[in-house]
Amino acid sequence: MAVAPQSPLARNALALINAKGHVTVDAGLPVADLVALAEAAAKWGVSLTLRRASVRGTADLERIAHAGRGRVTFDLAG
Repeated sequence: MAVAPQSPLARNALALINAKGHVTVDAGLPVADLVALAEAAAKWGVSLTLRRASVRGTADLERIAHAGRGRVTFDLAG
């Protein structure tokens, strides 16, 4: 399991996910935070959407997708 998110925004997002909320965040957050959020989304059965996912490389996006086990949506348009 990933370490707890470090940025305040990611900690807020994690709290919402833990409350079974569906969350959209910017893909510019640290990769470790995004992995932790994806794992939490998979655990709680909610969706996580990453806006501006195109700012991340394929390897990072695949790592996040794997952690999310089908619960992560990637917005590549921005």
